[in-house]
Amino acid sequence: MFKKILLFVAMIFLLFLQLQIPLVDFLNLSEIFQWIDEIFSVTFFIIFLLIVVYTLRLRKKIFSVFLIIILFSIICLFSGIFVNENRLVVSILGTFDYTKNFLGILAFGMLNFTERQIKGIYNILSSFTLFICVVAIVLVIKYFTLENNLLLVLLGSIKEIRYGIPRVAPFNIHPNMFGLLSLLFFILDFAILPKINFRKLLLLLGIIFSVSRMVWMGFVVGILFLIFQFKIRSKIVYIFLIIAFFIILILPKVLKITQIEYISEGYYRGYVFKKSLEIFKDSPLLGIGPGMYGGVISVKFNSPIYEKYNFSKYWYNFGLAKFHSLDMFWPQILVECGIIGTLLFIYFLFFLYKITKRHYKYLDIYFIKRFCLGLLVVPIVIFFYLFGSGLNLASFLTTYSVFLGMCLGVRNSYENSAYK
Repeated sequence: MFKKILLFVAMIFLLFLQLQIPLVDFLNLSEIFQWIDEIFSVTFFIIFLLIVVYTLRLRKKIFSVFLIIILFSIICLFSGIFVNENRLVVSILGTFDYTKNFLGILAFGMLNFTERQIKGIYNILSSFTLFICVVAIVLVIKYFTLENNLLLVLLGSIKEIRYGIPRVAPFNIHPNMFGLLSLLFFILDFAILPKINFRKLLLLLGIIFSVSRMVWMGFVVGILFLIFQFKIRSKIVYIFLIIAFFIILILPKVLKITQIEYISEGYYRGYVFKKSLEIFKDSPLLGIGPGMYGGVISVKFNSPIYEKYNFSKYWYNFGLAKFHSLDMFWPQILVECGIIGTLLFIYFLFFLYKITKRHYKYLDIYFIKRFCLGLLVVPIVIFFYLFGSGLNLASFLTTYSVFLGMCLGVRNSYENSAYK
């Protein structure tokens, strides 16, 4: 009964996360709903601790994930509280901001899930994402037919035209998040059943109409990895290879524009990149402490770092004040956590890949095995995506974490072996 209640609550939570910002704005909900991902992350962690206390056991694979999170947190807190003497609350919240979206792995990885349970929550969440993709296609049709009415306005908007393609925000979900969710379910669908079907077509259009360079890169990296690493052979492979080839063809133009953005101080990312290097040089080993630069905590608590290093007020109001992000994660973690913290976070992503691959090899349930194969790609996608985004990806990362935890919690024939 407990598992059923937890799954139901998790499903509602993950569905809400996809529409969190538009729902809060449209329904004028209380500010507490803007922190719903933090509330549920704490809840997941409390559930994990209660399970450990109640059962007096901790699975080896979950203990390893927990240990890395704790070690990373200790380094962050040591840097913030003892090295830089920052405020305790800022250091704690800044550290939590790095780890919160991965806590679902701990809670769900401690429970035993069946194939039916995982299929159930996966089908509901993927169907909802498919619905959002349909809305995106309707918005594109609206754009080209110049049709406009109240219903279509409520469905979302076209944010801009990029590379000649309408950049869609269905239900006003940010195109990047819409593209990431489409990519996540596309990769999982492709891994489970590498054949052409209507679902994959809709998800592919969602990826395209997000017009996110990092999502496109994730698509190319993910598909090529699955095809060549696991020798997937199917007619659909050639179609997606052709699509990947055309994306690669336009990459020079995309990279040229991206290079200008990252190098020129006339662009937000370019300015942020150079300013981050300036701050990093003063504290390269352990950084200036979590919650002090580049994230929502640094804005909410008015970090003195921006004034100390004469951070441009124009670019602060342009980016940080609006969406609480540098739009680049790796410069942020380098500045806040230094080389040690950054390397440990990279190792954490590698470890998620490693533990998923090991779990994949031992699984003997076909659907879960293929599902695990899709999850194997996600840490690679995260690594590349964070070159052009902050870590404020709650809907995508929490969905991945819940899926991975459930997958690691599956019992099968190897459960009596040494790998537990």
